[in-house]
Amino acid sequence: MVRELRAVPVPEGFAPLADTRLVQLAAAVASSVVRHTPRLELYRRDLSLERALRISQAGAGVRPDRGITATELVARVGARFPDLNVLSDGREPTPVVLEDALQAARFDLRHDDEAGRFLPPLLKSTGPWSSTGSVTSMLPPARSVVRREPEDPHGELREQLAESVRRGGFLALTVKAARLQGTAEMIAARFPVVPVDLGALFLREFRRLVEEKGQDWRTVLRADAASAPGRVKPGLATFVRVVWQRVADDLAACSTEPRTVLFLHDAGLIARYWDEGGRAFLVTLQAAARRPSEGPHGLWLLCPMESSIQDPRRTDGPGTAQ
Repeated sequence: MVRELRAVPVPEGFAPLADTRLVQLAAAVASSVVRHTPRLELYRRDLSLERALRISQAGAGVRPDRGITATELVARVGARFPDLNVLSDGREPTPVVLEDALQAARFDLRHDDEAGRFLPPLLKSTGPWSSTGSVTSMLPPARSVVRREPEDPHGELREQLAESVRRGGFLALTVKAARLQGTAEMIAARFPVVPVDLGALFLREFRRLVEEKGQDWRTVLRADAASAPGRVKPGLATFVRVVWQRVADDLAACSTEPRTVLFLHDAGLIARYWDEGGRAFLVTLQAAARRPSEGPHGLWLLCPMESSIQDPRRTDGPGTAQ
């Protein structure tokens, strides 16, 4: 938003405004119902609850073992859009209203009256890999779409993944770290998805950017080795943000065919560079996959974990692929 506002010609001799003041001025000029977020984004106060949930991604990251209360959901939305009309009367939307809005925003969270929380479906499998809602929303209870033999121990899970291909949206797939080898190839071979080695793609674009800037790759490796997740050196962070945008552009080029389902694996760099564009990269892709009018139609993310409730692990950065 700030970039677009800065592109507007400024009268000669007019002192440049600070970003915060510039956005405040734009909101005041635009309309009496326009406000700005803490992230300096403009929004309308009459934004629907469905759109507010979708844009804020308030329903993402809900773990089956914890769930989320209505109050916590409202707080997530309010943190992004402080002055929404639907939240301004001081009354919290009922669980029924919230559940309907979550479903419309393509977050499959159902309210458990006994627990007093919204919970995603918990899918089970006896196989080496399974799908989970530990990163974001999951599919509703799957309908049978493929006839299977009773002795197939993974038939139910295959049906659910086949349904995910049809429906689109975002899906996190977890696999025990000890069984990670070969899993991406197996999934890509069995389902009509476009596999993307995200680590290799990120490093390819990173090297290209370094060459374009006339920098030394060894300098990048030293900066990365001296950094840690959440404490990335400023110069390296600047490069990383540009690389994430290039990777996003590459994936957009892979999603021009209708009903494309991208399957990202070796994606640990998202976690390592979470605050340096990784989060924005993932959230933007998630949001696009949840919108029927945008590509990709679907997005799958392979997450190695030690257990079904563990958060995705952080991995080393560019120094791991010299």
